[in-house]
Amino acid sequence: MQAAILGTGGLGRIITLELASDPRVDEIVIADKRGDRSRALKSLGKTATLQALEADVKDPYALRRVLADADVAVNATLPEHNIRIMEACLEVGCSYVDTSGYSPRMPGEKGGVLDQLGRNEAWRERGLTAIVSMGSDPGLSNVMARVASERFATIDRVLVRKAATGEKETDGFPLYSREIFLHDALAPPLVWDGTAFVEREPVSGEEDYAFPAPIGKRHVHLFRHEEVLTLPEHLG
Repeated sequence: MQAAILGTGGLGRIITLELASDPRVDEIVIADKRGDRSRALKSLGKTATLQALEADVKDPYALRRVLADADVAVNATLPEHNIRIMEACLEVGCSYVDTSGYSPRMPGEKGGVLDQLGRNEAWRERGLTAIVSMGSDPGLSNVMARVASERFATIDRVLVRKAATGEKETDGFPLYSREIFLHDALAPPLVWDGTAFVEREPVSGEEDYAFPAPIGKRHVHLFRHEEVLTLPEHLG
């Protein structure tokens, strides 16, 4: 299997490291608009051969050249590129994975991750797979909510709470793109009240929440995130 990894920032490097040691992957094409960053990852190959390319995903010809022989593309760029990369993958016949998506600015709008999910039928018709917002959160958080929902007769509410261990000096340091972190931090968070989406004020809904060890009790607040948009629709 050939995998194309688009973007060689912190996330792209980790994905490259993981896939480079996966025996199911024979070849990895790494692409970034900074060719030096792509080339710096060529030494990570263990069971797979690595090819480094310089390409800007905003250039449709360069993007299709990267995807030409790929079986799956992993989008480790910013979510603003999700749709153009999805469209290119669909055109060349390549499956697709990304780790996050923009939330629509207003409740009810179909932009961002909802736009991506709205393309489900086109992908089914081509016999291709697109897995969107499959990071730790969103992604694993959605999977855990789904698994939990299948083990209970009824569920009153779903809470997604996030915190991490670490030194106090690093509290608030984004573990993902700074641009996306700031976008979500400044946007009004959404909550699902059981019947409709409701916007709240940024940094509202503060509470002390007791996480399992080793994290313990942490102070949390509302934060705009994709799970609120997708879980109400897809949890049975």
